[in-house]
Amino acid sequence: MKIHIDEGRCVLKVVEVLKKALRGQVKVFCLGNKLRKDDGVGSYVAEKLSDLGELVIDAELSLENYAREISQVDTALLIDAVNFGSEPGDLLICELSEAKEDLFSFLIFPTHRMPLYLLRRVSRETDLVLAGVQPADTDFGTGLSNRVRMGADVLVEAIRRVLAVR
Repeated sequence: MKIHIDEGRCVLKVVEVLKKALRGQVKVFCLGNKLRKDDGVGSYVAEKLSDLGELVIDAELSLENYAREISQVDTALLIDAVNFGSEPGDLLICELSEAKEDLFSFLIFPTHRMPLYLLRRVSRETDLVLAGVQPADTDFGTGLSNRVRMGADVLVEAIRRVLAVR
């Protein structure tokens, strides 16, 4: 589901979608490259959620290093910058176990060693839920664009609300 961050009550919409998608024991895996501007959105989210301890992992560019941890939970929530053709900062939340194969055409990130479509095949027992943030700029550099930070903050607030009731 695509969620525009300019819409009113977008945090509540994200909470509603995440509540439906996340089951059982959940762990959040944040992906990205902090040296490519908006691609660092995963690390930004991980930093904002660091007080949740072991529930959140900043996997950065090495998701494959966490395959065992992913296979040990019921649901892995994957946070990353995803170019899905929307406005910068907008969110895409989808269950990868039910996604069509053509969805993976934009989920094969050259900055990540393990493409998400391969992860889906490796972790068959774990539900994989992607929370993607539309980037504005992934050139070399640091820091997030304002709209991507806004989208990430919406995501952080929604994750906090959903995990607080578990």
